[in-house]
Amino acid sequence: MTSVNPDIQLNHTPGHVKHDGHNMTGFVIFLCSESVIFLAFFAGYAVLKLTAPQWLPDGVEGLEVRMPLINSVVLVSSSFVAYFAERYLHKGNLWGFRAVWLLTMAMGSYF
Repeated sequence: MTSVNPDIQLNHTPGHVKHDGHNMTGFVIFLCSESVIFLAFFAGYAVLKLTAPQWLPDGVEGLEVRMPLINSVVLVSSSFVAYFAERYLHKGNLWGFRAVWLLTMAMGSYF
């Protein structure tokens, strides 16, 4: 069962030309922009740490590592679970897809 009917015929204008590579170009631009954002965060962190006369305010012993590490593991794991959900969908196993996709959504909600 699919949600897209392959029998539907689309009527494009006669002069329409398909541009296959544009969606990939947009995706690459998106990935580059996200990378620049994260690099800016890391650069800001480095500048703050190197130029601050006293790193970390009084009473703070260090950065919390436990919860960010758990959240990172959940986030990366949800990507793998989403991959397996997609594999179930391509195989036509709709129940497997639904179960694994619900797990992916639960992991995303936790994150």
